[in-house]
Amino acid sequence: MSAQVELKLQLQPDGVTYTAFARSQTDLLPPLANITYSAQVAIVVPTGSFEVVGLNSLNGQWQFTSLIQHPVENPSGDYALFTLTEATAALIFDAGQDVPLFSFRNKNGCTGAFEIMHPTADPFLPPNSLSLPIHSAFFIEGVGDNNAVSGRYEVGGADCFRLAKCLVVSELEILPDNFYQISITPDSAFFAQANLQIVQVAVKVPTNFFQVHNLTNLLPSQYSFGNITRFDGPIEDENFDYIQFRLSATGLGLGLQPGIKKPLFKFANGGSCQGDSIFLVKNDDPFLPPNSQAASLGSSIKFFGSDGRIPLCASTQKAAAPCAGCLFTSGLVKLDSVHSANPVVCLGGSNGMLRLFAHGASNLEFSIDGGQIWSTNGYFGSLTVGNYQPQVRGTKFGCIVGAIGQ
Repeated sequence: MSAQVELKLQLQPDGVTYTAFARSQTDLLPPLANITYSAQVAIVVPTGSFEVVGLNSLNGQWQFTSLIQHPVENPSGDYALFTLTEATAALIFDAGQDVPLFSFRNKNGCTGAFEIMHPTADPFLPPNSLSLPIHSAFFIEGVGDNNAVSGRYEVGGADCFRLAKCLVVSELEILPDNFYQISITPDSAFFAQANLQIVQVAVKVPTNFFQVHNLTNLLPSQYSFGNITRFDGPIEDENFDYIQFRLSATGLGLGLQPGIKKPLFKFANGGSCQGDSIFLVKNDDPFLPPNSQAASLGSSIKFFGSDGRIPLCASTQKAAAPCAGCLFTSGLVKLDSVHSANPVVCLGGSNGMLRLFAHGASNLEFSIDGGQIWSTNGYFGSLTVGNYQPQVRGTKFGCIVGAIGQ
């Protein structure tokens, strides 16, 4: 009989428990056809984010065997292998019916999409660089000597970000001073059992020139900034750069109140805009883990005493704001010094010199007449006695920037 068992991984309604299921296309029933001699289930998880807790065998006895981290064939993923410890008749396969195998939790909470390893297309299938037999396999009496696993079903059912319940939402808004403010608001029916320990918020900005300027903590007595990471122009969405902010409690943290908005931090754009808006990263964003840069990206919160992170959902009304560019460029370019030599009158009075020195920008240009005529050379000769207005200009982060001499 040919392979006929499909596998799926499902995130349960509690948002933290994952259950692996098998489904047969035909009956494999007692007393003999259902006997499963050996089995293993391979699950792909975002790299560096997985630690099994609460493994519970539902049919047969299962164990967590190994975790292979970011192999060269798929550096954005780790491979978790669960195996049946002994032959069993506990698995009874009625055609088309889900058979629960085992369940588990991730100690780190929601870190991205988990999925059953693809049985034919995964890049780490044997033969692989580590010479490991990583794949899902069931050997069942009623199927014969061949691996009974034929595929997966209901793919996407273990993506904790996409399936998250929106108990706490993040908001993005632009203030009158052109700063962006990030806030969080719990659902009016949400009552936190502990104070907030960690907040992580990810935004996406037009690629190339957006620069975080004057990042300001709005809760300095309760939190401090931890990691601030940036991932530029990933292949999943090349028009955007991703910036992730992390706040960690310095003491008791913050107690969230139902329905009460709490501003966390603000920042401005110190560069230009190559697009019209910036956005909160939503829980269906194409760059969420696992991704091409092995980036542990995503908005989440963690309460004191909890096992792991809980997804933070983007507000449906305040998830985007206009991109304000080139408004905070003062002081980027510096006119360091102006060297001069007065003209010698007996030689005609037109042999004076000014030399301008500047730094801080690309494509520097210089002027000594208040910006009417520009030169790429900071040297100006054959000058007569007079008043000169030295200036410099250039480009920085896509903006025209300049400075005026005294």
